[in-house]
Order: sequence, then structure tokens, then C-alpha cells
Amino acid sequence: MQKYLFSLLISTLLLLPLNLLSQENSDTLQVEEDSYYEFLFDDFEYDFFSDPLDEIYPFVRDPISNLNSISQTFNHTFTIAKDDTISGNIIVKKGDLFVEGTLLGDALVLKGDVNVGRNGKITGDVTTLRGEVIRRGRIGGTVEEKNKRKVKKRKYEDDYESEYFYTPQNWKTSSNLRDDLIINYNRVERFELGFAKNKKLNLYNIKPLSSHWMFSYSTGLHKWEGEIGISRNILLQNSILQLTAKYHSLVDTDDEWIISDADNSFSALFSKDDYFDYFEKKGGSVGLEYHYSQNDIRFFLSSAYHKNNYSSLNRTSDWALFGKNEFRENPAVAEGLIPSVTFNAGFSTTGSNNIQATGWNFHLSYEKGGIGNEKLYSFERTIFDVRRYQSLSKYDKLNFRIRYGILNGDQIQQRKLFLGGYNSLPAYSYKEFDGNRMLLINSEYHIKGSLIDMIFPWINNLNLILLADAGEIKNYAGTTLDPTKSFFKSLSFKTIKSDVGFGLSWKDNDGRLSCLWRTDKQSEGSIALQLTYPF
Repeated sequence: MQKYLFSLLISTLLLLPLNLLSQENSDTLQVEEDSYYEFLFDDFEYDFFSDPLDEIYPFVRDPISNLNSISQTFNHTFTIAKDDTISGNIIVKKGDLFVEGTLLGDALVLKGDVNVGRNGKITGDVTTLRGEVIRRGRIGGTVEEKNKRKVKKRKYEDDYESEYFYTPQNWKTSSNLRDDLIINYNRVERFELGFAKNKKLNLYNIKPLSSHWMFSYSTGLHKWEGEIGISRNILLQNSILQLTAKYHSLVDTDDEWIISDADNSFSALFSKDDYFDYFEKKGGSVGLEYHYSQNDIRFFLSSAYHKNNYSSLNRTSDWALFGKNEFRENPAVAEGLIPSVTFNAGFSTTGSNNIQATGWNFHLSYEKGGIGNEKLYSFERTIFDVRRYQSLSKYDKLNFRIRYGILNGDQIQQRKLFLGGYNSLPAYSYKEFDGNRMLLINSEYHIKGSLIDMIFPWINNLNLILLADAGEIKNYAGTTLDPTKSFFKSLSFKTIKSDVGFGLSWKDNDGRLSCLWRTDKQSEGSIALQLTYPF
């Protein structure tokens, strides 16, 4: 335990200067001083994340009607109300811009801030001079915050466009590829290096035909892998209908709901903890997707036919910066050609995935494998995933996830249900339990550092998180008349596995350190360092 803590501390100290250097190089660009910035500025100190807009500027909440032009300039604070849509660019001088509706264009604010509310949308770029951009809603282009000496640039394009290609956070599959540069490390591929163009749709810039692709090279397997897809996009009212086709030959995993690529690469590289199990997948699919979005409501349906050939992969790496133990062996999978059909449905009321989001996320996935004449394996798997993000006050928030899984037929390795370990039941061993009926509940109570700061001033930038998890998994034979009914009848406090603990995270929830203990017996705590939010 002490050795593990020491390794964790050393790795964090090593990464800190690199992270600071990277942030300075990427987010801060030196610019020349010229007359463009030579005017007087007033200082603004608003807590937009804590105070409702009505309390800050109650006199600018009146809606605007019939404003539709190429460019408009305002010499005062300006508001786009919730039900308003403005086409064209907006310039605001010596005032703030509040966006609760939709701006189909760019925004430039001189001597003021830009606040995009939960219902707000800006499809273009946002630039402030000696001001801030506070974002709860969606921004489609580049964000620049300029002062007399520096320019900070950020891109929110991915978050905005994903509004219309709705795949909830951490409910991704191999088709939802990472953007641009791919750098991953794991025990099978070693370093995976490549490039990708993600699958995106933007309702205000829809193309009839679009493509997505990824190509990467595995230094451990010494081979190329990739995927290419084509989509025919049909624009409907507040929605998009999409016909898709793709072909791939890649290393895949069924465990991406557990952990992100970034977290897994970090764990594998620094502590020899690789939480993915891998297999090779070659084949393709054709499908139909429907995406709907209006205000905070997002909804999607998809159905597809897949034909993939699966192969097992061996571990190729046993190196990490720290950790004396070997990597886990990569388990063998059911090999051969497995045709299948899938159905997915999702519904969200959160409007976004940022730390301030409040609402519901629901996802249903169904897969039937071994269809037609090729019945090498036959199975049906259904996953229900429900999440709630609930703000209790401006200081605290309660989040929880309920995940229920059903597997009927052949229990092939790449479709098995597991419990235990990272982001499941963290105090237990990784994938300690398996079966064909699974229930998992994760809950988190977040307390903002600004509340604790009233007692301990040094903790303002940290959030305290209280954690509790519970789950059960069982295996029923095919002779059981009603496995689902039997599973829920058998649930009791004596049989359910659970753990409790606490964690600390940065105020934006990017990065956390947590420790959890089992409740059924005395045990050492399980420590986890995470770069991204778990669910």
C-alpha cells in the first residue's frame, strides 16, 4: 500500500510540470500590443455559476423580436432571450452579452463578458476583449479571450456538434472515434499512434454526405488498423435522419463504459493497470440513425446490421514506468464470424455534459448475435443505463447511475457481464464477478470547495466527493424459468456487494483522487486517480 502511494505521488509530481508547460504552450499565445486594445476597461466580478441571470441583470431579460441582419452593434449590455433566434453577427461594446436563445453567427464583445446559458447556442466564433466567456450552453466555433497581453484560445466545436449526434458520455462504441491525434498505450497494442476524423453532425451546417475515418499503427502488434465510414444525412425539423455504412479492421474492446481511453492509457503507462480487454474485429455494418434535439431535450434511435470476424489477441507489453507486477493476460474471445443486429435508444434532458448539467440521461442497447444461417454463436444482450445529475444548491450536487444487464444464450467472452474494480465496484478486484444478470448502482455527493472554503480557505479549488457503490451479479442456467424475476427476488443486503469512500477533485471535475473501502469486511482502501469524470 505504501509503495503504491509512493509511486502515485512520484508520477503526479512528474506530470505536473509537463501539464503546466503544455497548458502554457497550447492555451496562451503572445500577441503584439496595438491600438486595438488601447481603451479603458472596468473590472467585473460576477459569480455566474452560482447566481441566476435574473439576479445579476434583471433589466436585460426582455425578449428581442424581428432582429434578423448580417451584423448588429450594441453599446450596452444585450440579451438574446430563451425563445429568440438571431441570424447574423453581434458586436457588443462596453457591456455584456447574455445568450439564452440562439445566435446563428459570431459574437464579439468589447469591455464585457459573454454568458451562454443552459438553453443558449452560438453557432459561430466567440471573442471577448478584456472579458470572460462563461459557458453552460453550446458554442459551435472557436472561443478567444483577449486582454492587453495575452490571447486564450479554446475550441468548443466538438461539444456543440455532438448535440445533434447524441451519444451520451462514456456510452461510446468503436464508431465514435477520437478526434485528430491518437496516442494510446496498453498491454496489447503498446503504443497506438494515428489520426482520426470523428463522426459529427451540425444542424446549422449539415452536409448531405459526410465521412469519418481513423488510421493508427500498433507498435506491439506491428500492424495498421483503421475504420472508414460514409453517411447520407437528411435534414428534418429539429432532427437528422442518417444512413450509414462502414468498414473496419481494428483492435476493439467492450469495456469503454468503464474507463476512458485517456485514463486507461495513464494507468497502463504509470502503474501497469490496463482495464480494457481486447480483441481484433474485422468487418462492417450498415444502419439507420435518427437524432432529435430541441432546447435541452435530446433523443436518438439507431438500428444496424453487423458482420464481424473476431480474433483473440495476446499481451505484447510488460513495461510501465512504475509497478513490479506483470500486466494481466488478455483473455481469449469467441473467434469466428458473428453476424448480429443492434438497436440503441437514448434520451437526455441535461443539455450538456459539463459540471453544471442537471437532468436525466437514459440509454438502452440491445444486440442479437448469431442470426441467419451463420449461427456459430447465438446470444442476446440488453443493457439499461439511467443517470441523474441533480443540483441541490449552488454548493452541492447529487449524481447517480443505475446499470442493469441481461445476457441470454452463449456467454461469449466479448459480451459477458462483469462487476468489480475501476468505476464499477472500485474496492473489489477488477472483474471479480461475472454472470448473465447484473445490477450496478453508483452514487456521488459533490460539495464545492467554495463552501468548504468558509472554514478552510486553502481548499477553494477542490471539491469534496462522498462515494457509495452497490451491485449484484448472478449466473442462471438455461433451465431457469424466469431468470430476471429470480434475480430481483434474491436481492438482499446480505448478498449485495458494496463499498464507500471519498474523493477530491478539481473544481471543474477534471481529475480526481479517490479512496474506497469494502463494507462486508475489513480491507485496505482502493485508491484511484482519474483524469475524466467516471459517468
